[in-house]
Amino acid sequence: MMKKESITLPGTCFILSLVVFLAYVWLSGDRLPERVATHFKTNGTADAWMDRHEHLWSMTAAGIGLPMLIVGAFLIVRKVPARFVNLPYREYWLAEERRPMTMAWMTRAALWLGCGITLGMGVLYELILRANALTPATLESGPVMLVVAIMMGSTVIFVIATVLHFYRPPTA
Repeated sequence: MMKKESITLPGTCFILSLVVFLAYVWLSGDRLPERVATHFKTNGTADAWMDRHEHLWSMTAAGIGLPMLIVGAFLIVRKVPARFVNLPYREYWLAEERRPMTMAWMTRAALWLGCGITLGMGVLYELILRANALTPATLESGPVMLVVAIMMGSTVIFVIATVLHFYRPPTA
């Protein structure tokens, strides 16, 4: 028998991460110039700009939308017939008596991944704030790698955890 685990902690952390991200973007938006450098060449110099409010709405859409899309996809999978779910030992994990636990595990994992993606978007926003505080606006490549590491790291941890969890059914 699989133990029942709650999605309360990852769900709460996910909602809080979205709220903190949203508050941070909109409460710090006045630190941005009216014309915001939003895209940068590999050498760090700006090559595209947006109006401040356009940028704030774009960051809001990306920072809230991407994590919600990921979590939403996993919530939709809960309703998909088992034959359409690509999972090792699908018959075992999606058997009627185990499906709720399997879907709860996948939902928890997706919520944690959503937290990591939201964190990465928050760090990206902070880097854009810092870049626009310089004259001319310049984005350092080193810190951008932190954003890549956070997002890729979150995804790699998600994939490894999923593979390890579902690789084979537990032995009796």
